[in-house]
Amino acid sequence: MSHGTVLESIRYAYVRAMEPPPPELERDRAYYIQHDHPWKRGSRRRPLIRELDTIRYLCVHQAAVRVGTNARQIKRAGGDARKALHARILKWPYHTYFFANGDTVDNNPAGRDTQHGGPWNGDGYGVCFDGHFPRFAEQRTDKHTKLTPERVADWREDFGDMVIRLRGLGLNPIIVTHSQSSRKAADPGEELLRDVVCPVAREMNVVINPDVTRGKGRGWPEQWRRHL
Repeated sequence: MSHGTVLESIRYAYVRAMEPPPPELERDRAYYIQHDHPWKRGSRRRPLIRELDTIRYLCVHQAAVRVGTNARQIKRAGGDARKALHARILKWPYHTYFFANGDTVDNNPAGRDTQHGGPWNGDGYGVCFDGHFPRFAEQRTDKHTKLTPERVADWREDFGDMVIRLRGLGLNPIIVTHSQSSRKAADPGEELLRDVVCPVAREMNVVINPDVTRGKGRGWPEQWRRHL
């Protein structure tokens, strides 16, 4: 069973994409309109605001690291270890982050153009899975994050819930991977596609385009395509 998204325990920056924009997003929008400020595209300090109908792609990432916490971070979070864990990715540029413990956090509203995927930034919704995974399943070592049946079940449920939330906004983005726009050939890796992304896409009729590329990216290798 998925733990779901913890919202109120942290702050309003975690609002789900289907809810009204949080106050700080409206301040960003007002500042932009008033001053016609030439923001740098994808700036982490002041991200661009975009219209939802410009979102065409859903870009899938792996974090390439398992996010954790230390005693000082937990103390800063008032002793709440779960809150401290979520706070670790508060300023990360993804729109939705799937934690290995089953929690999901929407840490950027869909209407915010963040710096998550290079050429996918402007019209992409960035999602990221917690952990480090190999490019190909046969390359797995003890250093990689384990994909247990429980974790796969949680992530399938959470990924499907995210698709439903986006459809509630009138969005049906095409699934692509970060490797299709960068030299990160293992991003997100065969196992995440095989066990989570592709099964949910088939079940929910979400389009996957393994061929479209931007920047220095490449299309899916054959080992990934066999899971479509």
